[in-house]
Amino acid sequence: MNSAMTSVEEVGGIFAILCLFPLADTKGRKFVAVYVRITITLLVGLCQFLAAVFQASEVFLLGQMILGSHYSIRHFTTVMYILECTPDNCRGFAGTFLVFAYVLAKLFMFTAASPSLLGTTSAWFIFPLVTMISSVAVLFFLIRFPESPKWLVQQSRIQEAKNSIKFYHGRNCKIDFGLQALKILMALLVFNIFDTTMVLSVYTILLHKEAGFTVQMAMNITLILTFITVPTKFFGTFMLDGLGRRPTFLIAGVMEYIKSILLLTTQTVIYFVGSSLLTQILYVISEFLNAMFLQPVFTLFAYCLCPSYSHRVHGLQLHRL
Repeated sequence: MNSAMTSVEEVGGIFAILCLFPLADTKGRKFVAVYVRITITLLVGLCQFLAAVFQASEVFLLGQMILGSHYSIRHFTTVMYILECTPDNCRGFAGTFLVFAYVLAKLFMFTAASPSLLGTTSAWFIFPLVTMISSVAVLFFLIRFPESPKWLVQQSRIQEAKNSIKFYHGRNCKIDFGLQALKILMALLVFNIFDTTMVLSVYTILLHKEAGFTVQMAMNITLILTFITVPTKFFGTFMLDGLGRRPTFLIAGVMEYIKSILLLTTQTVIYFVGSSLLTQILYVISEFLNAMFLQPVFTLFAYCLCPSYSHRVHGLQLHRL
């Protein structure tokens, strides 16, 4: 079942690359980041709710396939829309706030999803139900937000772009399209090739068991790490705006490679020796680095240096690898 879930999610990701990503250039950033994403969230929530009610794994897999198309929109199109609308001096904060909000959601989820609370067979239907209700509330809140001013300028809709600038930036503001950043894009692709974040996300239960943790211990550790690393999400703002994009990118890259090396070491020790206190410690350290890993730093760095007309292409290339 775990392999099937992973496979169908990749099918959804391919669909997003071929069909949903191009809409960010033709229909607009907001159309994809808001309307398409919320529609996908509602469909996934409906499938998961029906799967919980009727105990149908096929419906759940259908929801996971639809969910696969949601990841690319969340990681790239949404970030693209926000960063194109945000003033230059606030982009670091905007990117960090996205990570912080995601951490808060995880903190709530892991607390509520504990087997002693709502993480049971009879109660987990509450999660998709809450997701659908909150998505509708977010939709009504975001309807009044205008389209990205950079995309509107690209479409020669100058007056709408001016109104959008007044809404997001204020009256005395200029749009900066930035410089080409092909070298930076290649560096981002290299980092994504060796990124183990998806491995930790998909096989987290299996990895916990192999390291010697029970399900309850794994939930408690994830909850504690999520809570501890909440303050670190604010560091990205000061690092991006204080140290600069390149030093922050270097620090995040070093953290990424250390995390991958620790995960490889842990699996090697488990393969030859078995689980022990050492494997548990190594795995906790790798999870700690994974919780601190700033993927939006890479995306923000590329979007700050690339022209607006190539944002979708760069995000597409990052997601493909």
